Amino acid sequence: MSRLALPLGGNALLLAFGALLVTMVTGATASMGPALPVGGLVALFLLAGLVVSFVAAPHVAVAGLIPVFAFLPMIKTLWLPAAGPIKDVAALAAFAGVALLTIERHRLRARAPVDSIVPACILALLALYVLNIGGGFKDGSYDVAWGHGVRLTAEPLLLLLLGLSVERPRRVFQWAMGSLVATSFVVALYGIAQQFLGPSGLLALGYTWDVDIKTIGELLRSFGTLDDPFLYAAFLSFGLVAVLFWMERGALALFVGTVLTIGIVCGFVRTSALIGVALIGIWLVTKKRSVPAACMFAAAVIGTLVIFFTSAQATESRTVKAGNNMYLTLNGRTEAWRVALGGPIDWPFGLGVGEVGTAAERATFELTRTAEQARESDVEAVDSGYFATIADVGFIGLGILAILLTRLFMAARSAVGLGLASGRVAMGILVVLSLDALTRSSFQGFPTAFIGMLLIGVALASAAAEGAELEERSELQPFP
Repeated sequence: MSRLALPLGGNALLLAFGALLVTMVTGATASMGPALPVGGLVALFLLAGLVVSFVAAPHVAVAGLIPVFAFLPMIKTLWLPAAGPIKDVAALAAFAGVALLTIERHRLRARAPVDSIVPACILALLALYVLNIGGGFKDGSYDVAWGHGVRLTAEPLLLLLLGLSVERPRRVFQWAMGSLVATSFVVALYGIAQQFLGPSGLLALGYTWDVDIKTIGELLRSFGTLDDPFLYAAFLSFGLVAVLFWMERGALALFVGTVLTIGIVCGFVRTSALIGVALIGIWLVTKKRSVPAACMFAAAVIGTLVIFFTSAQATESRTVKAGNNMYLTLNGRTEAWRVALGGPIDWPFGLGVGEVGTAAERATFELTRTAEQARESDVEAVDSGYFATIADVGFIGLGILAILLTRLFMAARSAVGLGLASGRVAMGILVVLSLDALTRSSFQGFPTAFIGMLLIGVALASAAAEGAELEERSELQPFP
């Protein structure tokens, strides 16, 4: 008697995961029925489409996410305030995509693009945020601010894992770089145009003074399609990395690079000049000039630290919570951090996730807020991604973050040593994020953290695939 068997083969886990997702969606629909909002249905449709795209056509999905993330702040500000959760849907789709691709990679016994330390660091860092040991497991430790802190930290890291897991990474990398160059070029043109429009012209378009429109003296600080000049300058720096280390030399690269440089200057962000010095250091690394490269990196880091410690004021006068029902108005960056970091007893695991910084500010409103609410925000806008990590999860969390960044840098450095453009791009974007985080909370910033982490993952995956292919052909040669 013949035995009946389903032809699942090695795809049983994939089918089981898909069945779980279908069951969850069906349960939500059955329980809510007509009460399920149209926006929720659109989000579910978008989620399903993104998951399929990440698995079946990752080059299209990744290339499409870059302009969506870059233009989403402008869309949210001028036309559709409720569009913000689109990035959260994309991050959730990234989680599902990572799960599916990891199962498939395990089934095929494929080699991972980076060592196991990278995912281990990501899991450990996320565990610290979820457990919130610094919060003391007390009432209020797992409130809305904690949820936003976990979300804002997890989403870029999930996109990093997605980038590391994509199928056909070399093709994804090429599409992503083309999309990054084109998108950053358009954003730079809009930023340059803002200088001609001036504050009055931007007010007429629908932007708000002191919230969107900021000046330094008499000079308007361009912000392009993003929320502020700092995010704008960092994103254009990503584009400049692609121009310098991916595009072929020629008139087009020179033209695009010039426009991006002018756009960065229009933001009047001092850190951008130091990031430029660091990018020169990367170029020296590709030329095997280690000593001058180290000097450039050191100069960039020291210069950024000088800017951080000598600034007379933070981005604006804010109020920081110093205790139960007690708030202090602080202007200086270092003075604010004496309060934000707490005492030595708080240093191992931090003050608690969401006590200060981006998550605390995000918890002060639901989906949208008025301009007046934005002006009167009563939480401290932290000025360093590293200090923000200490405040959330302590020096232990900072140590894990440092190990993660170091392993990513080492993987990029190995690819640079083989003469791979993907390695140079990964190193460039990682340097931009790391330096920018010295003076602002860049590891949670949208869209720079989201786009940056995604592209770092894609670039390293592409470098690993290209290196493996060259090794199989016995063509692997050190970069001259």
